[in-house]
Amino acid sequence: MSASIYSICRIRTMTTPSGPANVEGFVKDGFERVRDVFRENLENGTDEGGSVAVYYEGELVVNLWGGWVDKDSCWKWREDTMPCVFSTTKGPSALVIAHLVDRGLLDYKEKISKYWPEFGQNGKEEITLETYITNKAGLSGTDEPFSLWLIQDDPLKFAEILAKQKPLWEPGTKHGYHPFTFAMYLDQIVRRVDPEGRCLAHYFQEEMAKPFDIEFYIGLPKELYYRAPPDLMMGIVENTELLNGAHGDDPELTKMVNASFTDVLNTNNPYVREVPLGSALGHGTAASLAKLHGILANGGVHQGKRMMSEEAIKRQQVPRSYGKDAVYGMDWTFSLGTMVLASLDDDKPSFPLDILDMVDRWPLQILPIRLASHTQLII
Repeated sequence: MSASIYSICRIRTMTTPSGPANVEGFVKDGFERVRDVFRENLENGTDEGGSVAVYYEGELVVNLWGGWVDKDSCWKWREDTMPCVFSTTKGPSALVIAHLVDRGLLDYKEKISKYWPEFGQNGKEEITLETYITNKAGLSGTDEPFSLWLIQDDPLKFAEILAKQKPLWEPGTKHGYHPFTFAMYLDQIVRRVDPEGRCLAHYFQEEMAKPFDIEFYIGLPKELYYRAPPDLMMGIVENTELLNGAHGDDPELTKMVNASFTDVLNTNNPYVREVPLGSALGHGTAASLAKLHGILANGGVHQGKRMMSEEAIKRQQVPRSYGKDAVYGMDWTFSLGTMVLASLDDDKPSFPLDILDMVDRWPLQILPIRLASHTQLII
């Protein structure tokens, strides 16, 4: 296999320099540099605590953890520490859709209204699953702000709000990040096509996570909250200023999207973390995320058992939305729900050069990775 068949996950918290660091776990021969850099980051204050894991050709070759969850209370980062990984959760959510397409229960080219008739109103009648999952549907936010708890407390009202929403731009004409609504709409679709009527989170857990021994949860069970470190987020004022400072051609659109949900910064509340929101409330270890994406990088097979077809994985590697994002003004490249990063295969670019020219403007530039779902595949 080519040297690009890697799955890398790095999860961390940040602080000031703290001196010698405790680092546990292992690296296989040839990957010692990863341990050196991980330790260096803990010691120089780049990270306070965290974990990093790497699968290479189906084998876990790096699994490291170290530093602190909370140094003041002597709470060390452990092998089983499971932080909230925010938008990294969108990757598993997109893979649920790919899994259902594999089973013939969904088709990217079909209109969403075929599966969810109530969706087909207020300008959304022609929106296909592909248009939506590539961030082109214009459903990045809602006119009516609401609490995430509504997903569980009143699912009928929640579905009604989504179904009535008008697109924020003409569907298909541009792309814009869907920070929270992304998996909300996908969840409604999954509930309607799964023969067992499961939500997206339960489908992922039962069809993809448990069969492959991947400990990753979309919505953290309260009994596991003790394993979740507090989210070290900026204050509400600073975070809002940052979000509003990144915008596309219409700053009012950005403000509207950011204001769609009333409690997105309350993720240290265990009742919020429990909400099965496939856009932002995934929890897992670095090793679990690396394993999931390592299976994809290895052709969809792990130890002789297939998770997903090779065709489904190849579809995820084709850029379908790129250029300036309408909501946040960033140059991002998306496929069918996953963020795609350029790579080098046998020293040859995996993307056309015009796309690589755009990617060169990213701070990440070119990485030896074939498929990325937001941040989990980044060293």
